[in-house]
Amino acid sequence: MRKFTVWLSAALVMVVAGTGLLSAQNPAVAAKAPSGTPSQALYAQHCAGCHGVNGDGNGPAAAFLFPKPRNFRFGKYRLVSTENSVPSQADLDALLVRGMPGSSMPPWAHLKPTDRALLVQEVYRLTAEGARERYLANLKETQG
Repeated sequence: MRKFTVWLSAALVMVVAGTGLLSAQNPAVAAKAPSGTPSQALYAQHCAGCHGVNGDGNGPAAAFLFPKPRNFRFGKYRLVSTENSVPSQADLDALLVRGMPGSSMPPWAHLKPTDRALLVQEVYRLTAEGARERYLANLKETQG
């Protein structure tokens, strides 16, 4: 039953993504998506529909997915080859190429390697942004 649920979630994402509802072409998503850099534009086009404009895992499709999309801002990753649990660029590129087994994350092997590298850069940026926010909130708590 779980395999069917994952398959159904993946199929739903593909159908909705194919309609443009989750991409940068959708005015609702595009209006919220920062597009200052090429990496942000690619993220808005390919990732924000599930992972959210800010990388918090709360994109428009997240309500329909199980398991929920990764919250990049939290900085916790499952498939890493490093001892410090921070994924290497190769780890994230491999994930983009093969997708995430057992989830609705499809493979993105059809993207150019340069585009995948930009998406990896954007994931790192979102993770760093989340770490900065947590640090500032913690600092505020300890001082306040």
